[in-house]
Amino acid sequence: MSSMIEKEILYAEAAGRVIERYGMKRTTMGDIAKEAGVSRQTLYTVYPSKEDVLRGIIRLSCGRTSETIEVECAKQVGVEAKLTAMFEHMTLAPYRMIAAMPDAADFLIGFKDAATCELDRAYDRYAETLRGILAPHQKAIEAVGLTVDRLANYVITSAKTFKKEARNEDELVEMLEVLKRMVVSITG
Repeated sequence: MSSMIEKEILYAEAAGRVIERYGMKRTTMGDIAKEAGVSRQTLYTVYPSKEDVLRGIIRLSCGRTSETIEVECAKQVGVEAKLTAMFEHMTLAPYRMIAAMPDAADFLIGFKDAATCELDRAYDRYAETLRGILAPHQKAIEAVGLTVDRLANYVITSAKTFKKEARNEDELVEMLEVLKRMVVSITG
């Protein structure tokens, strides 16, 4: 997130509020500019298209999520508590946010197209945080034929996939709980 300048953050926050109200399809660059208190032309100098705005929203949101995860995990003791914090911010909160959107299906289509690179960066950062959580348990992880990197990548990929595939929040919570128990079992 530190790579974002103040204008990018201001406009991305404004866009997020507008999209939350009207949905992705109905939101225009004019709506975003009005919410941000700038002209459309000024908005276009920072974000030339709605897809660029969406990338900005994702970069801002994922950066904030990464920072929150790092802070929350630092407060927790033990792998289980740290995974609970990670899953809450990395998986459950975004799931709830998207489920509450007026045109969630349209948003997800646009989100996927515009956001792949931003999301990949975010998940790389989440995986790095998880590797730090798992590193003290390297011997136990290696004892079951895995490495810290492989286990971290598996957990992150699984959580990301669960968020897409779960039919509802209860099912998502259950999937994450199983994943968490597996990791706790492996790490001892």
